[in-house]
Amino acid sequence: MKRVLNAAIALLVAVTLTACSPFDRVCPAIGYSSTLIVTPASPASDLHLEFCSEPGCIPGATTPEAMVSGDGVSGWTITFLISDTDVFVYRITDAAGAVISEGSVAPEWVRVDGSAECGGNVEARVTL
Repeated sequence: MKRVLNAAIALLVAVTLTACSPFDRVCPAIGYSSTLIVTPASPASDLHLEFCSEPGCIPGATTPEAMVSGDGVSGWTITFLISDTDVFVYRITDAAGAVISEGSVAPEWVRVDGSAECGGNVEARVTL
């Protein structure tokens, strides 16, 4: 019995000292997405949203890889394969190209699944 106890203590010490623990969290090797939900302040059927997220970018000239759906009435949903974008630059135009609204917005990202240790999908809502 003493041998079993000594072996168990030795194993516990070895695991602790090597920082390998059977209790370590293993995170999945997958990417997470960020979803930005944009609500137009003055909905209209002829509105068009242009945006970008690189420093110094011009909306419409450079657009990050994203999936955009929606319209100027119900709003737009933009899904990215990133979650660390701090500021988006935007421009809302009408059908004739006249600028209705432009500026920048810093979304407040909220994790909607996953965990603090491993990350997860995030979402933010803004009104422009």
